[in-house]
Amino acid sequence: MNFPVSIQAHDVDDFLKWAGDDRIMRYLRWDTITSREEALTYLGKVAIPYPWHWSISLDGERSIAYVSIRDVKW
Repeated sequence: MNFPVSIQAHDVDDFLKWAGDDRIMRYLRWDTITSREEALTYLGKVAIPYPWHWSISLDGERSIAYVSIRDVKW
C-alpha cells in the first residue's frame, strides 16, 4: 500500500467505486457521488487543488480511499 499519493483526475473511476456506494457514504459528511461527471467536479473543486487531500492507493495504481488531513488548532 502506498500512502500518501496526491489524488488526481485520473483516479476518478476508482474514486467513484466507493464514493458512489451508499453503504460507504452513509458514514461520511458528504453525499453519495452519482456520476462520473459529478466525481470529476468534486475532485477538481474539492480535492485536487488542496495539498491536504491524499489518495490511499494499492501498488501505486488503484485509489481505494482518500483522506483529508489539516492542521487543527485546539
